[in-house]
Amino acid sequence: MLRTALIATAVLAPIAAHAAEVNFCVDKPSQTEMNICIADKVAKADAVLNQIYGALRDKLDALGRRNLVAAEKAWIVFRDRECDLRRATTTSTLRTTGRSHRCWSASVASP
Repeated sequence: MLRTALIATAVLAPIAAHAAEVNFCVDKPSQTEMNICIADKVAKADAVLNQIYGALRDKLDALGRRNLVAAEKAWIVFRDRECDLRRATTTSTLRTTGRSHRCWSASVASP
């Protein structure tokens, strides 16, 4: 249990740091520049996440890797359901394509 908590902390701390940086994009003078800024921050956070995921995966045995994939798939289902809930309960006017981007936008708009 402690090992799982330590791994979760190691994975989530850098991601949270990158997520906090997204707020700095609100100082951009136009919506286009904010979109570019946020896209850049998301790409950097995604790269960090992929590095951490790869390092974690490499440390796991076959059963651990299967459990990691199963946990990831379960999280995707959770994320999609939470997105549906947030969209149903927010007045956000953001309309974009791509399910995860809509959810991310809605969660930024209404924490």
